[in-house]
Amino acid sequence: MSIPLKKDTTFRRAVTPQEQLLITLRYIATGQTYTSLHVTFRIGKSTVAGIVVRTSRILWTRLRARYMPVPDTTKWEEIAQGFWTECKFPNCVGALDGKHIRIQKPVGSGSHYFNYKKYFSIVLMAVADADYKFVYVDVGSYGSSNDSGIFQRTTLCRLMEEGRLRLPRDRPWPGTRAPAYPYVFVGDEAFALSDHVMRPYPDRGLDASQLHFNARLSRARRMTT
Repeated sequence: MSIPLKKDTTFRRAVTPQEQLLITLRYIATGQTYTSLHVTFRIGKSTVAGIVVRTSRILWTRLRARYMPVPDTTKWEEIAQGFWTECKFPNCVGALDGKHIRIQKPVGSGSHYFNYKKYFSIVLMAVADADYKFVYVDVGSYGSSNDSGIFQRTTLCRLMEEGRLRLPRDRPWPGTRAPAYPYVFVGDEAFALSDHVMRPYPDRGLDASQLHFNARLSRARRMTT
């Protein structure tokens, strides 16, 4: 799949693949509106919208296997080593969080996209490694949904629950011998605790060791900010 090559007509010059890519990258990089891009490039607003949607889909289809491949066991181990080196959090394979992307209310959508921050949005659910790079993304869930519910509906969660995520075998934390602990994703209080999802202790009546754990987990979680 490639950016389509349009033909010139008697009435107008076709938008070249290079221009379509430039428009899309400008939209992604700067957040300019379709109206602004329509003025800048002297192309109809509906044409700009079509170019951005179509070209974005092509970029994702062509590049995701190269720049965001599905991690194998070796890659998960590399990610875990990065979190241990940078954050001193053991057996961590990703920082998990959701981000609300503001949108205009879709026609007939009711309150599905209306979030707790009092605006309409879709949710970007993402996992990042210790270098702030995305390992996994899921985009498009209703803004009214909570992070835990969204995560439970992702392909990442399904593969994890089915044991098909190719995570490394449980192993002791660095510097210890036993017992062996599973590899985990770290998230905030919005996520449900499970064998492979770690969240902080509730912030009430914590002892020194629990406060220390929360500080380490918060340090690892910052990779999604």
